[in-house]
Amino acid sequence: MPGRPSLSISLTCNQPISALQLPGYEVNSWFGIGPPTNTPADIVDRLNKEINAGLADPKIKARLADAAPFIATPAAFGKFIAMKPRSGAS
Repeated sequence: MPGRPSLSISLTCNQPISALQLPGYEVNSWFGIGPPTNTPADIVDRLNKEINAGLADPKIKARLADAAPFIATPAAFGKFIAMKPRSGAS
């Protein structure tokens, strides 16, 4: 049914978060592209430049309009990652 959250087949006994009425509850996700540790800075800068150029393409922008991509320098993205809480996974 359009406009209504659907349940995962594997979670049919659970309600959608919106039905639980949890004030202030927020879920968000993000992803990034990162090369292996110790990749030379000039390679990281080139990847950043090319990825940002792709994200600036009007066709790509249109496809990502709802995603609101966060375009940053490698240093700014590193700071963003550093301030995120770590999961229990190690």
